Amino acid sequence: MTTITTTTSHPATRNDRRRLIPIRSGWALDAAALLDEARPGFLRRLIGAKPRERQAVFTAFDHEVLRDPVGFVEAATATTPDPADALGEVADLLLELSPKAVIEASVGLVPDGLLGALDRAGEHPLARGDYAKLVDLLAGSGPDGRARRLALRYCRDITSPRLAVIERLHPSLLHVNLMPKVRCAEHADFANTIVETILEHSSTATPESIAQAVSDTKGRFTLSSFLTELLMKNVDRLPEPPFETDPAILRPLRTPEDFRETGTRFRNCLGNKLVSHALVGRAAFYEFQGKAIAVVIRTQDAWVLGRVHMQRNGMAEPEVVGEVRAAFAAAGVRCLLPYVPEGRMAAVAELFDPLGQMSFMLDADMWEA
Repeated sequence: MTTITTTTSHPATRNDRRRLIPIRSGWALDAAALLDEARPGFLRRLIGAKPRERQAVFTAFDHEVLRDPVGFVEAATATTPDPADALGEVADLLLELSPKAVIEASVGLVPDGLLGALDRAGEHPLARGDYAKLVDLLAGSGPDGRARRLALRYCRDITSPRLAVIERLHPSLLHVNLMPKVRCAEHADFANTIVETILEHSSTATPESIAQAVSDTKGRFTLSSFLTELLMKNVDRLPEPPFETDPAILRPLRTPEDFRETGTRFRNCLGNKLVSHALVGRAAFYEFQGKAIAVVIRTQDAWVLGRVHMQRNGMAEPEVVGEVRAAFAAAGVRCLLPYVPEGRMAAVAELFDPLGQMSFMLDADMWEA
């Protein structure tokens, strides 16, 4: 077994005036305290060490060297220690070995970029398990592993949230343009869901095209605005209409082109409903004989006719609403009907809502079995 060369003294012992940096994390402090019992003074020397030296020790702690102190000493010196003093020898070696040698003895082969990444981790310990995660990310292979290594390289600071993002984020989104916008694992999971939705509901999008879109992004933007634009540009496969109708009477809008073309003719925001309503299944849209747009809303129990719009999102006249309702009723679709105020409230309603379609109530007859 190869012997790892040690230094003769630790910098902290040569300069006792070095700033002492407390260890904030409980898990790392517990490990250091255990070694301080075996070698009094270990903790003080550790909190006076340089950031890279501290991070190398934390890396060793995270790789469970204290569970197998004999194995660590053997890997570091090619000798077998006295089991009764194995923890003491671990304490000595952690502060005498170079950072690279500490990592070699505790991890094995040191991946390229690990020492530089530890420099960017700062002075304080990462979360338990993050050092093993960092080693795995830097040792990753294939296109996926390469993307994650590059993402690590472009990180100014290595933090626990950043590692979680790099570990989880879809490879097509791992780019310096987008990484600062993805601040935690929850953001990464959300972005991944959007990418998977695009790949499922687009006939042209690929991981490569999405990666190119990220690379081409310029200017100021948010994660939400980027993902929204990505969805709008790529989605072209919508869910099937909830029920079939005679297209000469009620034409379902099935494609993005249907939404854009119909929205242009009716001069409304129909094109913007493609993703927010149609794709997610909140509503379906039907054109009624070129006269109006019928919005069918999905409730917890059924699809129901909810609104009928004319040009520029204007509410349809009662006669048109009646025709649309009859057409949907013939197809067995439940409907929402305008509530008609009575008495003096009818006059008040007339002032504010002359077409009588401000509020709706369930049509009880349509809910009968």
